[in-house]
Amino acid sequence: LLTHRNLYILPSKAGWSLALVTLVLLLASINEQVNLGFALAFCLAGSALAALHQTHANLHGLQLSLHPPGRVHAGQALGLTITLDGGQRTRARPGLKLILPVGAEHETLDVELRAGEPQWLSIDVPTASRGWHPLPRLTIESRYPLGIFRVWSYWRPASSALVWPALDPYAPPLLSAMTGKTGTGTSTQRPDLAAQPESVRAYQR
Repeated sequence: LLTHRNLYILPSKAGWSLALVTLVLLLASINEQVNLGFALAFCLAGSALAALHQTHANLHGLQLSLHPPGRVHAGQALGLTITLDGGQRTRARPGLKLILPVGAEHETLDVELRAGEPQWLSIDVPTASRGWHPLPRLTIESRYPLGIFRVWSYWRPASSALVWPALDPYAPPLLSAMTGKTGTGTSTQRPDLAAQPESVRAYQR
């Protein structure tokens, strides 16, 4: 559950640019005693403060939950299903982004939640080795509505996924339960199933 304890918000590059322009406009208005300049500077500052509240509220109260991850073989993609629930909020949550680290790059999913309707997302996580693997840290962020502030939160699911060893693409065929030939002068022979269990191959590295 995203609350004020785990949400972070800072101005974006556009936000710092707007702050610089507003400051220059305010200084010029003070120096030249231009009332319209004062009005425009205060209007920009008020809009920025309103956008700060709206951007933070776009993620506040959002709940993320993870479905139990499946089990795959090494080299296959592990599919994760995540539920985003906006709760009983009467407004939609547009402009959400879910960022997943994939190696040295990041995969971004754009999400838009409708009011009172949870949404399910499916993401693929690459697996390289077998064994138990902790799930990667996900980042959810938003810059709605003006893009001058960026609010984000980190989420590391408290779960791990089991990755089985990779399958051998050149494995010999399984042993059959029946061997021998049938025909004139021959009879079907059953192998000693106690000595050789069914569907077990000889040991190989």
